[in-house]
Amino acid sequence: MKKHAKKIVVLLLAVAMIIPTVGMIFTSAVDRDAVELAFNNIFILEDWLSNSLSSTVIADGVPNKGGTLESDFENGSFTLTKTDMAAGEIYTAFSLGTTSASENSSYYMMSVEPNTTYVFEYNVEGNIWSFTPFVFMYTTEGLFAGLDKMVSYATPGYGTNSFKFTTPSNVNKIQIRFTIGDNSVTRPDMTSVYATVKDIAIYKADLLEAYNLFDLSEWAINELSSSAGLGTGTIEPNLASGTIKLTTAATADNTFLTGFGIAADTSNIDYYTINVQPNTSYTLTYDIGDNNLPGAIHSQPYIVEMKSTGELVDWYNYQTPQLTGNRMEFTTKENTGRIQVVFSCINNTEAVSRYCVLKNIGVYKTSDLNLSFQELTGHIHRKAFTYGSGTYGSLPVPSNVPEGYVFADWFTGKDGSGIRITSDTEVLPSSYTVYPKYEPAVD
Repeated sequence: MKKHAKKIVVLLLAVAMIIPTVGMIFTSAVDRDAVELAFNNIFILEDWLSNSLSSTVIADGVPNKGGTLESDFENGSFTLTKTDMAAGEIYTAFSLGTTSASENSSYYMMSVEPNTTYVFEYNVEGNIWSFTPFVFMYTTEGLFAGLDKMVSYATPGYGTNSFKFTTPSNVNKIQIRFTIGDNSVTRPDMTSVYATVKDIAIYKADLLEAYNLFDLSEWAINELSSSAGLGTGTIEPNLASGTIKLTTAATADNTFLTGFGIAADTSNIDYYTINVQPNTSYTLTYDIGDNNLPGAIHSQPYIVEMKSTGELVDWYNYQTPQLTGNRMEFTTKENTGRIQVVFSCINNTEAVSRYCVLKNIGVYKTSDLNLSFQELTGHIHRKAFTYGSGTYGSLPVPSNVPEGYVFADWFTGKDGSGIRITSDTEVLPSSYTVYPKYEPAVD
């Protein structure tokens, strides 16, 4: 998905309640020119910020020591600043009660389903040396005793970060904590560090699977695609874990690739290919799991474009910017009817083999990652608007309409009070939540 350098961020947060709500956050900065919506997000920033237990800054176990948290509701963000450079890290508050569920319930919690994989997405900028979000999992009795009681994610870089976690069979709640570290060792001239975090989203991972064109099981059984296409090494697809492990031989300057269909004739059709449309934007997504690469750039994906009959049209590769959350967008040529995805592991060191494990591989039509409201009911992701030059268009219909009632539009106040928001409403740079109004059904 493309990120706009200047944008107004909108979060559409669907909350499953007796009367479901949809939260929208708009920035009001005049110099920003776009709006972005996030769907089916179980993390509601306003609720987290208004919970003093969860959003209090802690350092060395002491509240408010050496740090501040400033919220920006209109921009849908918060800034965590560390001013005590002697402390190792500061973090937002969290619960460690292991026996009492009622103790933990005072913190901001999100309801989750057990045995379910979720995506945790966020955008971060600042001057930090180390920024780490944590997921705490809870059962009905209290803090989950497994997984070392929490799951942490080291942020690989500024910008959009995306991680997955799976809830155990007895977990039904989660809590989020954010941490920034001390960079005084590497930058002693600095007196403070900060991280500004926005676009926070937690949603079910399978919401996008219906749109994924890449089938790992089909790729794995295709001998041409899942065999060495260049260089020396081994390929180990694992359908149970949804991964591909590439291992190079211990040879300098060895670029080991999976099968590569670059013949100029129809033989390319024997590779595992994906049917695509010409002149259409697609997005390749993938993560690099376990690896001993000297840097993320040493694993690069390739796209091979072919005609429907298999003749080569074009091929190109992408440098991997970070280990997780990689998204590469490409537009097919006018005579392209198929594409092949090729993976590589690059070794530039003698006598040491290199390996990388690829996972969460997806090929999506880019428009499927930017679906309309109506198409996104029950699904995930974002839609961009231009502030001041358009309307909201088709709005979603609540899925939990009370029996005997009909949905009668969205309003900024509860039960039909406030301003009515329709598909013809101009996109506005202001913060508000819209609520559904229900009226008795007429026979």
